[in-house]
Amino acid sequence: MPVTSESSLSQRGQYAKGGIGRFYWDWRDREALKYIKESHSVILDIGCGEGITLERLRNLYPGKTILGLDVMKENVGICNKHHLPVVLGDFFRGPGASG
Repeated sequence: MPVTSESSLSQRGQYAKGGIGRFYWDWRDREALKYIKESHSVILDIGCGEGITLERLRNLYPGKTILGLDVMKENVGICNKHHLPVVLGDFFRGPGASG
């Protein structure tokens, strides 16, 4: 999630720096992606943030329908800039509901 102040801090910026944060993120994704099966045709990334994992999913599974869902307009905007399939919404309230 983007954090704004005098200096901008973002998930993508932190990931690009490398180090322990990137190591953890990559490990976490490897563990989570083990649960995706060939028979799954749709993958929903709930709370996709700035779309790092969503982008990875799109690249790893080009034949599957990939969709991100996030409650923050800023995150949806960042995903849109990266041409990622994302919807603004709250998982518990449905697409279009935020906050």
